[in-house]
Amino acid sequence: MVTSSTATFASVIAYLVGILNQLVGVLAAAAVLLFMWGAFQYVYQSSGGKSAGSRRKTMVWSLVALFILFSIWGILRIACDSLLASNCGTPNAGTASNFTSPSSYGQWQP
Repeated sequence: MVTSSTATFASVIAYLVGILNQLVGVLAAAAVLLFMWGAFQYVYQSSGGKSAGSRRKTMVWSLVALFILFSIWGILRIACDSLLASNCGTPNAGTASNFTSPSSYGQWQP
């Protein structure tokens, strides 16, 4: 959490972008689950009828939501990188030595 005594513009923006990135991730997971649920219903209850159109609409709108959420994530990433010239607290995989050295394997490199 950013406190008022140590808050700078960059730290406040990075904190807000971090919260928004987490929110986008949760919403994207929900959209994927909704798409899978609609696809499951579409395949296993494909006897026709009026509800087939609603299952198709569920899948289409969940794909639209995924597109919008990943667009928001990309815009946040571009804005954070261009305005703050930092990685905004996102994990960095680093170099190949992170994966070949047993002492640093799987550790987050800021």
